[in-house]
Amino acid sequence: MERKGSSKKYIPFTYKMMIPYLILVLLTDVLVGYIAYTMLVESRTEMAETNVRTALKQTRNNIEYQTDEIKRMTNSLFLNTNFQNALQFRGDPLENMLKMRDDIVPYMKAPLQLYGNKLRLALFTVNETMLDITGDDMSMPIGRSDYYVLSDQVIENTELLPCFGDRPNMRLTIGHSCAAYDELKGWICLCMS
Repeated sequence: MERKGSSKKYIPFTYKMMIPYLILVLLTDVLVGYIAYTMLVESRTEMAETNVRTALKQTRNNIEYQTDEIKRMTNSLFLNTNFQNALQFRGDPLENMLKMRDDIVPYMKAPLQLYGNKLRLALFTVNETMLDITGDDMSMPIGRSDYYVLSDQVIENTELLPCFGDRPNMRLTIGHSCAAYDELKGWICLCMS
């Protein structure tokens, strides 16, 4: 006998079993995928934070090293009694030239040879009998390491030392007073590229 008027369609048993199975598998795949994605994002974020912290720490250490190096350079000049005595020496031009050649120039060259970066080391001395040693033009960017010995009259009535300036390649400038026994002997200006 045929059934007439039956509006229900026949669905095989295998389809009935496959649909819940597919729903279960798809839901678990979506759940596992979501968990894996969030864990990946968290680990990448943590790794990026660790890398940034490490880079900042290394940058801080590099800056501290550079600053300590500059302190060592200035201390090697201003804590040296031969250099101090040479700055105070007053004599005839020949004696001054010999004193500068023997006692000032070697101490000015030493930091330039030991330091890795290009720098400009300028000594502004109060002793008017000292001879001037001019190097490259101070208004130009630093192309090579150089030193200067100039009279303090160059910087008299100026707010900035000549080796200071608004140049994009200059990273650090330090002014250092060379004083002992409350008597000013000179200024040092250190400019780095």
